[in-house]
Amino acid sequence: MSDAVIPVVCHGVVRFLDVPCEAVVLETRERGFVWPHVALELRFDETSYGDRLGLLLGEFAPTSEPLLDEGPKDILLLDGQKGQFCPAGIIGEVASNLFEAALAGRRHGASERLLANCIKVVATLAARTEVELIDEATGYGRHQAPGAVLGRMADLLNEICPAWERRFGADYHRALYRLFRWHFKGQEAPQPLAVEQVTLQWVYRPVLPQALFRHVQSGRPVSQQHRRWLSEEGVPRLQAQIAAVTVIARLSSGYQDFAKRCEAVFATAAEAAAPALKEDA
Repeated sequence: MSDAVIPVVCHGVVRFLDVPCEAVVLETRERGFVWPHVALELRFDETSYGDRLGLLLGEFAPTSEPLLDEGPKDILLLDGQKGQFCPAGIIGEVASNLFEAALAGRRHGASERLLANCIKVVATLAARTEVELIDEATGYGRHQAPGAVLGRMADLLNEICPAWERRFGADYHRALYRLFRWHFKGQEAPQPLAVEQVTLQWVYRPVLPQALFRHVQSGRPVSQQHRRWLSEEGVPRLQAQIAAVTVIARLSSGYQDFAKRCEAVFATAAEAAAPALKEDA
């Protein structure tokens, strides 16, 4: 097992029909599940191997050899707790091979509940890959390059409000770093992906009209109507949003608490605060 603890930048729940499994994206961009929780949720322990999950993987998931040889990677979850990592691909491989073995009469003591879960995994993965499911559940697919989106947002706002990025002062960043128990090294240092995502999700999304946000996100030109809205209403609202997010971050005990507070406060803010400006044809 490696001594390095790899931070999680995105977290969500993948559902194999009605079976929920915690999914994560690491700072290294690797996708996978929280181990051994995913195995226990799918009842992989209900075989003749019992809780000796390594033996199960060795027989039914040949690609898991690095995981077995080196041990699972230690990961730091968004709530500050530590966990271990199971790379995407292994779960589907175990479910498929175990189910095929059962059909051939080699059940290896697998329970009916486990076999039912294997069918659910195989059925779900018939249409989507594990990576696709994880990207959707964690939001990583929508925020694969948040720095690029923030850069385009800053370029647009700098045209209307010079030195816009200075509005995100040290107090804002220090409050967000505290959520992840990170040390703030100054605004000149590259911002972690998780901090960039918070800025997109809780500063820009609740305030900007959906059409405007989509245009910036996709790199499409922004209409004069949107520019006028930003100049007249948008910039003051964004400045107020930065202050509100800073306060919530200071009051929160950690990232999960912060996310719940923001969800409660800003869930309908976009509808209430911004007009439904039309997209350009």
